[in-house]
Amino acid sequence: MTEIPRTARYNLFMASSNLTDQEREQMRQWLATWQRAGPLLDQERAQRVRALTDTDAARMALDLWGFAQPGRGDDGEGILPMARALQKLGDR
Repeated sequence: MTEIPRTARYNLFMASSNLTDQEREQMRQWLATWQRAGPLLDQERAQRVRALTDTDAARMALDLWGFAQPGRGDDGEGILPMARALQKLGDR
């Protein structure tokens, strides 16, 4: 199956949907806004990541570890190695 390019999918959706002209215009404005904002947000994120210290990054990784829910959709494979790696970071 051939992948349809993103812009073509958007155009196909816009042409085939039952959107009103006003809804189409709102969607175009939303898209234009995100086309401008997306790169700016990416730059901001990259700057923040570069500014992180190893300690801050390790602390954030440990905080994210609290969201892990083994057994929900996976067999938990890889959790122990990850826990060991994060523990080493936490012991620094």
